[in-house]
Amino acid sequence: MENCSICHNVIIDKVFMTCMPRHEFCFSCIIKSVEATNQLKSCPLCRGGDKYIMIDNCVESMDENSLCMFKKMIPILRESLKIKETNSCLISEKLLVHFIRNKKQLKSARILLDNGLKPTDVVDMIKWNEDIDNFMNSLGTTIFREIGRYPFI
Repeated sequence: MENCSICHNVIIDKVFMTCMPRHEFCFSCIIKSVEATNQLKSCPLCRGGDKYIMIDNCVESMDENSLCMFKKMIPILRESLKIKETNSCLISEKLLVHFIRNKKQLKSARILLDNGLKPTDVVDMIKWNEDIDNFMNSLGTTIFREIGRYPFI
């Protein structure tokens, strides 16, 4: 068993960088790195490769940062970004950043998928929920300003 060069623990949910030799890391370590920088840089160990990772088999888990959860969300992520690539093993920086930025929506998407909806239907609902969230946030700000202006309410 190999250790992750980032966390130094045994690798869980192995991903490979596209460098040569293909260095291996925990999926969650790569996700944390992308969260911190909003980008997938080259290999954290040798600085080689490009902005892609290759995914391997996952340990069964539905934790939001698990590789299994990510793999389940790939069709939704690709549909929402209008990405037509079919290689399910090679993952781009764009897909990883989209996964990180939309965790709240993806939790809802997982429930909808589990209830039999198609990825295309779920994507439309995610967009709708994002619009509703923005509307509710702006409405909440407006109400707060009005309450502050009229303290007797």
